[in-house]
Amino acid sequence: MHALGCIIDNQRGATLSSSIDPANGIDTSEMANFLNMFAAVVYLQNGGLVTMVDVLNKSYQLCDPMNECTPSLPPLLTFINQVAQNALVLASPVVLVLLLSEVFLGLLSRFAPQMNAFAISLTVKSGIAVLIMLLYFSPVLPDNVLRLSFQATGLSSWFYERGATHVLE
Repeated sequence: MHALGCIIDNQRGATLSSSIDPANGIDTSEMANFLNMFAAVVYLQNGGLVTMVDVLNKSYQLCDPMNECTPSLPPLLTFINQVAQNALVLASPVVLVLLLSEVFLGLLSRFAPQMNAFAISLTVKSGIAVLIMLLYFSPVLPDNVLRLSFQATGLSSWFYERGATHVLE
């Protein structure tokens, strides 16, 4: 959800004055922080804490902390790829509307050269992004947050068996 917020804020021009998130120590945007908090609330409200404890329990069963355990790289790379794809898919409606508004503002500045298109675009694109997020938020986003959650059943594919080169079943 952080990536989704960063993509939206980048497209609406809100990352011009980015701030440092004190919890993570990285540059972040307002929408990214908000969507992170929203995802945490939806996840915890729908049994995410139980799922997280289940994943932790299964991880200790699969990979004993006192023995050697090697992570399997392909499932981790697949997971990172899925995160990036989901962020782009979830951000695409907002980004598409912001692109159309950018084209409209470009045409408007072509016909009215005395108008400062950059100054107007920040206000217009922020307003459009807020309106699209209001339409997008309630019916779509909570279900996608739950769909993105990680289940403990897929954890076994993340570790190699001790002394073997194949993935645990």
